[in-house]
Amino acid sequence: RVECSVCSHSWFQARDRLFNLNDGFELVDFPENDLNRIAKNIEAGRSPDFVGVAKFYVGNLSYEVTEEELHEAFSEKGEVGDVSIIKDNETGRSRGFAFVTMFTEEDGKKAMELDGAEVRGRNISVRPPNN
Repeated sequence: RVECSVCSHSWFQARDRLFNLNDGFELVDFPENDLNRIAKNIEAGRSPDFVGVAKFYVGNLSYEVTEEELHEAFSEKGEVGDVSIIKDNETGRSRGFAFVTMFTEEDGKKAMELDGAEVRGRNISVRPPNN
C-alpha cells in the first residue's frame, strides 16, 4: 500500500507494477485492523474487500478523534469492518463526522446503542446514512 504523505491519498500496487517512490511519498504499513479483517474474510470465503453490511453515520465528533479510537469504541458492540473519518480536502482536518461499517446487522443494531455515548469529551450521534 502506498500513501501520499501530503494528502493521505492511498492506493495499492500490484506485484507486476512495482514502482519507485518519488519525493513526497512514503511506504506506510497496512493497518493491523485491515489485515485481520482481510484474513477473516478469506477464511470465511468472502471477498477480501468485504467490510460489512451495517453502515452508520457518526456525527458530533471531536476534530482530534482518530479512526483507531472510533474502531475501539464501536468494537465494544460488535465486529467493526471499516471506519472512515471524513476530512476537508484543502486542510486535511476532520470535518467532525465519520462512517462506520459493522460486519453484521446484529452488530449494527448494537452499535446504534452508542448514540449519545461520549468519545473524546463529546456525545456522538449514531444514525443510518442518508443513502
